[in-house]
Amino acid sequence: MAIEESVVFGIDIDVLEEIGYENPRIMRFYLMHLKKAFSTVIRRMQELIAEKPEKRYQSLHINRPDLVKNAKKKYLATFIGVTPNSLSRIRKKTEN
Repeated sequence: MAIEESVVFGIDIDVLEEIGYENPRIMRFYLMHLKKAFSTVIRRMQELIAEKPEKRYQSLHINRPDLVKNAKKKYLATFIGVTPNSLSRIRKKTEN
């Protein structure tokens, strides 16, 4: 589910890999995006495990202020791994 307007492109991964075997540029494109996705997942898992919710909220606020401003509270709470009530408390603390 997207919380803001999005465009999604899809391709069958097996088809992409088959094309990549025939065209090295396509394979590099595929591998670059696969590495980027893997890196994003690892960083996200590390944040959820190692960082406190307040820090996760502050990072989100700094890096994606538009998202914090426009997204519904329940989606932000889920993204940083807390309940909507906890998010309200975190917001109140960080505003002071």
